[in-house]
Order: sequence, then structure tokens, then C-alpha cells
Amino acid sequence: MSKIPESELILNSDHSVYHLNLHPHEIAETVINVGDPDRVALVSKFFERIEVKKQKRDL
Repeated sequence: MSKIPESELILNSDHSVYHLNLHPHEIAETVINVGDPDRVALVSKFFERIEVKKQKRDL
């Protein structure tokens, strides 16, 4: 897995990744993006565990 160069990574003031509000240690090797927030419960019920749960939706 290649690392994103810091020059191409937009960060918030708390050093989390812009628009996702995630810190590097909260990002898994495999990420599933369901797109529609209403699908999260449907998809996540198949997971054994959830380690980090965050939400950000710009309206």
C-alpha cells in the first residue's frame, strides 16, 4: 500500500483528513464507502465489530 504524500493530503485544524474527519490511525487497509448514509445500517449489520464510527455529511 502506498502512502499519500503530505503535499496532496488536505487536513483539518485537528490534523484529521478533510471531509472525512478521520485521523490516519482510524483508516483501515480496506475501506467500504456505501455512499448513501441510509445504507450504513444495512451494510454494517454484517460486520463482526466496528472500531471507529464517524459521520460527516455536508448539506
